[in-house]
Formats: sequence, C-alpha cells, structure tokens
Amino acid sequence: MFGAIGALAALQQRQHSGRGAEVQSALFENNVFLVAQHMMQYAVTGQPAAPMPARISAWASTTSSRCRAASRSSWPR
Repeated sequence: MFGAIGALAALQQRQHSGRGAEVQSALFENNVFLVAQHMMQYAVTGQPAAPMPARISAWASTTSSRCRAASRSSWPR
C-alpha cells in the first residue's frame, strides 16, 4: 500500500517537474503501523482485537459503482 502511494507520488512529481523520484518502503515498519492500534489494545486491555465477520472482506468496498473506460487520447500527458 505504501509502495503504491510512493509510486503515485513519484509519478505526480514527474508530471509537475519532469523528474521522478526513487521510491523506498520499509516492510516491517509499515506492517507495525497498520497493526499498532491492535497491538496497543492488547497491551492496555489484555484482550485481542475481535476478527472481522467472515461475511465482510477487509478489501471489500462498501459501495459499488460503475466506471466508464476512458480512451487513451483523453489521458493527461
């Protein structure tokens, strides 16, 4: 997730300045960031975080939408 955000930021920088950037992402630190609230909850209360219900995917969108594919000629340069 953080690598993708870094890549998008580098592409945006390249579009504005003409120069890209090197993207680095630390795997361990990013994972700790994502689970820190659960780790803290366990440290304070002694209770692990409850799992999400099986019917709800962590990656599922809560809304559905349709998008129309743009032609290549309409892409920003």
